[in-house]
Amino acid sequence: MRRRNAFTLVELLVVISVIGLLAGLSIPAINQARAKADVAGGLSNLRQVGLALQSYASENDGILPCLFSGQSPRYTQNSTNSLGLYLWQYLGAPTPTSSWNEAKLLGSAPYFRKRKANDTVSLYLNYQVPVNNNTNFLVSPWGNPGSGALPWRLTQLAEAGMSKTWAMVDVDKTLAASPPSPTKPFTGNSWVANLPDKPLFGNVRTFLYFDGSAKSVAVGANP
Repeated sequence: MRRRNAFTLVELLVVISVIGLLAGLSIPAINQARAKADVAGGLSNLRQVGLALQSYASENDGILPCLFSGQSPRYTQNSTNSLGLYLWQYLGAPTPTSSWNEAKLLGSAPYFRKRKANDTVSLYLNYQVPVNNNTNFLVSPWGNPGSGALPWRLTQLAEAGMSKTWAMVDVDKTLAASPPSPTKPFTGNSWVANLPDKPLFGNVRTFLYFDGSAKSVAVGANP
């Protein structure tokens, strides 16, 4: 009696169908796990940035660096408006030179996967903090290199509540058009064109607060 050594066509089709079914069931779970890992990684990066910012301030009379609102991970020794230039030594980033370097902790995993250009902005700094809790009087605690406005000391944020006042957030075009209140839309900035169309983390964004804490907030909700 002859022994059969191979699958029949029907058996192969059954095996392929089962494999396809298992793959279809596992892919959503894998995507969900990656999304959770992305958020966790983004929050971890922001917490390290928060510690770096506090270390920088403590060594500079408590004063924040003077920065524009849109920041990317890139910097050189001459890019005096780049967050990376001020924080590189606290973030374990490369020593500044005349060539471009990157502080990887200033971007998240989905940012690096999706960015449209090397200088795509990764973080939006809170440029509109109420003074004396007056939402009709908003100023930038980061100063403004363009106007010459000076940055604040961290202690000046105590009245607003450092644990309640966000310092920076991962940014996209929908945030530029509809930021958290009382921040006004900032779609007029030229760098907005290169931002991702939708939030990097799907249905949440990651915020860093001035006390160094970080949390994820549902898209559309106030942090």
